[in-house]
Amino acid sequence: MSDQPNEDVRDRLKKCTHDLNNVLGQVLGFSSLLVRDIGDANATGRLPPGVLDYAQELLAAGLRGEVIARQLTQIVRQLPALPGSAPQAPAAAAAPEGPARRLLIAGVGDGVADPRATGFVELGWQVESHRSGADALRRFRSSTKPFDAVIAYPSAPEIPGTDLIAAIKALKPKTVCLLVLGDGIADEAAAKLAGADGGIAGQTSGPSAAAMVETLLRQKGA
Repeated sequence: MSDQPNEDVRDRLKKCTHDLNNVLGQVLGFSSLLVRDIGDANATGRLPPGVLDYAQELLAAGLRGEVIARQLTQIVRQLPALPGSAPQAPAAAAAPEGPARRLLIAGVGDGVADPRATGFVELGWQVESHRSGADALRRFRSSTKPFDAVIAYPSAPEIPGTDLIAAIKALKPKTVCLLVLGDGIADEAAAKLAGADGGIAGQTSGPSAAAMVETLLRQKGA
């Protein structure tokens, strides 16, 4: 067995996680631009069906990779000193990560979770759902921690999704708001006309929905 100090193993792990974060930063940056540009082309019908979904899945995979990279970084930081390693000065405390993103879903049925919620939770989001649009609006206004994004169903009782989004945009214009397509909201253009940042198809997967929201947040500089 080599006499090379074992701290070299730790250093190599640190370098690998650092390089992985750099690569993921490029993947996320360029895939975000790709989703934005493809979305613009898709809205005008210039792309074959499915291309936008593929781009969003690519961005979603990058976001999942980012979560894994953060976990690996934490594991490396917590590794105990290896036998035979030279004494090391105590490591500086790691800077705390920012608060988790928060998503509010309005219009899901009683006791029924939105199928997209799991995709957001896997990426570290905190998700809260309400059946009533009125309850969702009250929660949005009373919460001490702001919501970063809202997904609303047009058919939400008491306050429909279109009116809910109008109210939220009046309160906090930078909140990303998506309308679930249906109930008079036929496509993304109709969703934007109603005041949302975009529309989301009912069958859109959780990771794709999260990728769409993350893209819009990046565009807004959030």
